[in-house]
Amino acid sequence: MQVTARTSSFAFKGKETGIPEIARTLHVAHVLEGSVRKAGNSVRITAQLIKAGTDTHLWSQTYDRKLDDIFAIQDEIAADVVKQLKVTLLGAAPKARTTDPEAYALYLQAVQLGRQFTAETFQQSDALYPQGGGDGSALRPGVVTGWLATSATRQAKAFCPARKD
Repeated sequence: MQVTARTSSFAFKGKETGIPEIARTLHVAHVLEGSVRKAGNSVRITAQLIKAGTDTHLWSQTYDRKLDDIFAIQDEIAADVVKQLKVTLLGAAPKARTTDPEAYALYLQAVQLGRQFTAETFQQSDALYPQGGGDGSALRPGVVTGWLATSATRQAKAFCPARKD
């Protein structure tokens, strides 16, 4: 995401320039515009995210606050706008992959055994892989981490003839 400097965007203040033209001039795909209105001890702040190519609103929010602490209001609204921009422009956060901790521990143990390069530890390592994800199912469905480690162990055995069974 690219944010254009405030001084560049303020060059358009008070001018009758359309959002698509402003976006082209600033070389941006989206424009965040807003307004601030005050009545007595209250303030209404509106923020809108506009997709420049279509001149359509992607997101809009109005904030009504008492003017007790303008800096706290500024911080609160800025944080909310950033949060909303992330969700709107970047989409939902990726979900963490689930891993069976026991299977992963077996997988790590098998890898470490395979790195010791002895016939005995190769055999112990091979025995752990099917339980620790060698078939790709115990760790994460569809991921071949276990298969790769099994392959690495077997390659190590092939290149260490003095130490294989």
